[in-house]
Amino acid sequence: MNQRHAALALRPNLPISSIQALNIYAATRWRFRKEDLRLANEYALITGSTAGIGAAIAIEFALEGAQVVVHGRNEKRGAAVVEKIVAAGGKAVFIAADLSTNSASEDLVTGAVKAMGQLTILVNNAVAEVVDGADSSIATMDTTSWEATMKVNATVPMELCRAAIGPMRSAGHGSIINISSRQAERPSAGLAAYAASKGALNALTRAIAVEEANNQIRANTISPGFILNDQRDADIADDRRALLEAMHLTRLGQARDVALAAVYLASSESGFVTGINLQLDGGSSNARAASLG
Repeated sequence: MNQRHAALALRPNLPISSIQALNIYAATRWRFRKEDLRLANEYALITGSTAGIGAAIAIEFALEGAQVVVHGRNEKRGAAVVEKIVAAGGKAVFIAADLSTNSASEDLVTGAVKAMGQLTILVNNAVAEVVDGADSSIATMDTTSWEATMKVNATVPMELCRAAIGPMRSAGHGSIINISSRQAERPSAGLAAYAASKGALNALTRAIAVEEANNQIRANTISPGFILNDQRDADIADDRRALLEAMHLTRLGQARDVALAAVYLASSESGFVTGINLQLDGGSSNARAASLG
């Protein structure tokens, strides 16, 4: 274990956030050698990275030496993520884009390549907002709502992948990571469009893995289960927490858990891995902890 990894070592029952990891790095970065960084000389675009899982991924990528483009629609939140990364010695810029608009995907990739010089990693994390009443069961599904969800969750990632493949081929390698959801495999009632869109994203990942293998471009999916959210779960009730904990074989997940998995899939360490769907859910897709007695 090198000095950097020792500094960030975790006890499994005491996870730290990506912001805490960033603070550790900022205080001790003078000790780290470039060769210790797992994503040195990599150039990453992470969509939907102004908060939550996306921000955690952007931070962890920067910690591991990647140049990062942070993306979102909120410039204030995007600038805040960039500021944290730059203050810790990382390299990041923010590009605002509404991916639901025509040509936005291609323009975003073009802007990322212009900002960094090249592109070797794409993380599709942006997701359609779930508006009350917009999603439903199939029996009552509104076609316009269905198409809007499919546009952002499936069509836009395809457009981004399509635009990113050219720069990745030019770079000689690439890693595409699509953030999906276990809803694709275990859907909840009333979220038919969301579940279907994530199923399409999983299939897209496998297709890219096959088509781009000869170009040294890998594609993988991460399907998180329940992940604690700083805003949504800030005042989570004890009984609600107990119920959620009973659904997992491990502790509850944090955004950094997803980010660390993304670092692995983006790095050369996973050079033998492509076309997989990583179920990152504390074992909840296999068993309910409460059922173990």
